[in-house]
Amino acid sequence: MASSPAILNPSLELPALKASMELPRAIHKAWISVFFSLVFICFTSSTLMSGYHTQFVVNDVWQALFGNWHLNDWAGIVNGDGRKIGHFFGYGLIGLIFRNAWQQTLGARAVRLGRTLMQSRLAILAAVFSVGSIFLIASADELHQCFLPQRVGSFGDVLRDTFGAVFLNLVLLAYRAYRRPAAAHLWSSDAYSAE
Repeated sequence: MASSPAILNPSLELPALKASMELPRAIHKAWISVFFSLVFICFTSSTLMSGYHTQFVVNDVWQALFGNWHLNDWAGIVNGDGRKIGHFFGYGLIGLIFRNAWQQTLGARAVRLGRTLMQSRLAILAAVFSVGSIFLIASADELHQCFLPQRVGSFGDVLRDTFGAVFLNLVLLAYRAYRRPAAAHLWSSDAYSAE
């Protein structure tokens, strides 16, 4: 009677089982980060974080640093421009969080289907899904703000948020493309043959 080596030695199956369990954990961690990012967006989309309320904070900081020097002229500009810069980089960073979650998910899906995706294709596809996700969430956020007191929905903010995600995704892709040849050179046989 022939028996399977795995039945005789169950420890043979453990590495495969461990690898299959680690992938879903990575995916869950990535999407939990997305969830907390969405909670942050909900908080900043409230009336409490309106330009009216953040102006008081900017005024207090301005007076602590500069006194009343050009308070009426510059504090409003700092508040308005700071909010726009916050939209661009805040949603850009959330776009990177989405990109990570999409890359984990798409990579796992490809493995499950028995296909291999080149790392560059996977990164580009994850970046495209990330930007699409940011566009949809920013649109929903601005639509939601139309119904809140002291808040105004703006398609300009949707575009700013989306361009922030595009920009930071491109920066990340460019950085990885820059680092890839250097890493490939370190592991090439030519680097070791010179020694």
